[in-house]
Amino acid sequence: MPVYIRKGPTEIPEPSELGGSDGDEDSFLRDPELFQDRLPQPYRMIDNVLNRLLDKAWDLISEREALRAAQRNKKRAPLVAPAGEIKLPKRTNCLSCSEDGNYVFVGHSHGLCVVSTSSLINVAAWEDESVEITTVHSACLAEAMYLLATVDDLGVCRLFAFCPDFIHLIKSINDTDDISQRRVCTKFELSKGGAYAASVIQCSRASWLEVYGVPVESWLRELEAIHSVPEKQVRGTPTPPPKAMFSTILTQANTISTYPVVTSCDAGAAQLWSRGGEVLPLGLVLKTGPPKPLSGSSIKSPFEVLQRTDDGNVIGSGQNHMISIHQWEQREAAFKSVYRKYQCENKSTAKQAEAKSSQCTFHFLLPVGLSCCRSEAETNSGAPSAVCVWWSSSHNLFQYTLSKTVKDKPDAESQPDVVWPNAGHILCSATSRCTRFISLGLADGVVSVWDRCSGFPWAVLAVSDDSIFSRMLFLDQPVVAGDPFCSKKCAY
Repeated sequence: MPVYIRKGPTEIPEPSELGGSDGDEDSFLRDPELFQDRLPQPYRMIDNVLNRLLDKAWDLISEREALRAAQRNKKRAPLVAPAGEIKLPKRTNCLSCSEDGNYVFVGHSHGLCVVSTSSLINVAAWEDESVEITTVHSACLAEAMYLLATVDDLGVCRLFAFCPDFIHLIKSINDTDDISQRRVCTKFELSKGGAYAASVIQCSRASWLEVYGVPVESWLRELEAIHSVPEKQVRGTPTPPPKAMFSTILTQANTISTYPVVTSCDAGAAQLWSRGGEVLPLGLVLKTGPPKPLSGSSIKSPFEVLQRTDDGNVIGSGQNHMISIHQWEQREAAFKSVYRKYQCENKSTAKQAEAKSSQCTFHFLLPVGLSCCRSEAETNSGAPSAVCVWWSSSHNLFQYTLSKTVKDKPDAESQPDVVWPNAGHILCSATSRCTRFISLGLADGVVSVWDRCSGFPWAVLAVSDDSIFSRMLFLDQPVVAGDPFCSKKCAY
């Protein structure tokens, strides 16, 4: 059987220049969007510009939507609209709200007035053309009876008693006709409940703190006796009927003539207040001044040091020591030579501190822990048992125990019962609601919190060396449920 055999060697054909036939392109998968032909110019450029604009717009919309969602998740403070408008005097200097929130006490350029928060009108006033009240502090003595402590522009502090629709001037603490002997009051405050009043007095660049015991029960009986007298004998003028008073308020909204006004010349209320000498005066409970600067001592034996430290059971302020004057001067010179750089930086601050008189800051303290209490009745009434005091450019915080007994020697300064030493100068302070914790802001940017129950620092926090503390405040924090070691009264 014949077979055809090809002559010559068998070779593999070389690939063509096209690399394949035209039909091979259809055998691959393509993007469905590319099946259509590309747009010709200029439509292709317009399409690219529109796509870019849409992408940018979508990105902006997404960012704004995310920002709105984040703002919705944040808790915003509620916006409260004003419920009403109160007509105040033209020159109002200070305000103080009562503890129960029923009245607002306003100090202005011609005296003092009281505004009711329910009716938003003035209900009483005390006026004197020569008295401009700059600060006012209030305390609730009993139901609808309040005690007011004021300071005017001349540094005269006064005590007022406010009963329903009437103001009584009780006493001017440091008012005198002799200008050379006038003592200027820079601060006058009341304790909660009005059991104590404290004032900071300055005279000839010297300052001191005076704490008075207020005979609350006696004054309450006197106020009740005054209001048992017919109003015509007290005020001297009959009260207009309600309709006439309402019309007067509408026609004279900017004047102060629609409520009972007591002037400094009106002695009717003063005579009723002081009749028969039944009212007890204020009793001086405590008087103390700034600590003396440390210097050398002439004491030569430890026995003399122990005699001057009273009981010796409290850390003192460092006044009683055995360092001689010569040794003190040597140590001071060595200290200045070593730390001369830091003293030059604080030279201007030291000069400003020397030019100003020593300022006093005080807080009334409630009975806490093992602190001594006068009686169970006074403890339950919420009356303070001690007062803590610190002076400007001082490291120490002093605590004094309060007592209702009047000192035999009014001019004698009281000695502190507890001294809380600190590493730096105290700039500001605050107490918790239960007064167990005392927070101090120091000059080196450190916050120190003292615990009165244990007597030790509860916390020490370094905030910043650059910033200077000006004010501190305790904030109440909700207690976590089921925490047996944290009470509601002491959670901050």
